[in-house]
Amino acid sequence: MNREEYIKRLRHRLKRLPKEDYDRAIAYFTEYFEDAGPQREAQAIDDLGSPELAADQIIRDFAIENASE
Repeated sequence: MNREEYIKRLRHRLKRLPKEDYDRAIAYFTEYFEDAGPQREAQAIDDLGSPELAADQIIRDFAIENASE
């Protein structure tokens, strides 16, 4: 898997989030990959874990954040 596939799968899993939360999450992951650079892309993917697990964690975090407001 490469950066594009990772982000594509992440986008698919996060599409049910409100637009602002979705945009914030995608921006974070995009910046993470940009900071890592092409030479460290595989390491970034390893560090982040699968896009499915990352999306599940983001959804849980936003649910908790929104519940406390």
